[in-house]
Amino acid sequence: MKPEIKALIFDCFGVLTAGTWKAFLDGLPETADITAARDLNRAYDAGMISKEDFLHGVKEATGHEPQQVEELLAVDITKNIPLLDYIRELKRRGYKIGMLSNIATNSIRDTFLTPEEQALFDDMVMSFEVGMVKPDPRLFRLACGRL
Repeated sequence: MKPEIKALIFDCFGVLTAGTWKAFLDGLPETADITAARDLNRAYDAGMISKEDFLHGVKEATGHEPQQVEELLAVDITKNIPLLDYIRELKRRGYKIGMLSNIATNSIRDTFLTPEEQALFDDMVMSFEVGMVKPDPRLFRLACGRL
């Protein structure tokens, strides 16, 4: 017997936020080395290469000048409106909705989500509030238990 899904938990950054980097990659021509650009981004995010190496590598892979890439990365985080609309629909259908995010401040509540958007979530687990970060399994159990 399949377990019944009663709740869903969403991450914030890269999920509830629209990724400008993903949009950049999606807009590249077929001649660009998208795989290399993705690998460079992962290495940069992990601290394995310098910003200069990242920017130079992206130029080689995509043809975009370092200044263009820096401007892209400096863009404010934007909401993934289609996903928020889907969460609204899931909520109407009776699912419990949670958010789980590695974050060091209360900025998700203070500036990112409106009060109406926050009301879509039955619970929000922020790492700074509970002293754990993903991928610690205890954090996921906590989020599930709170829902």
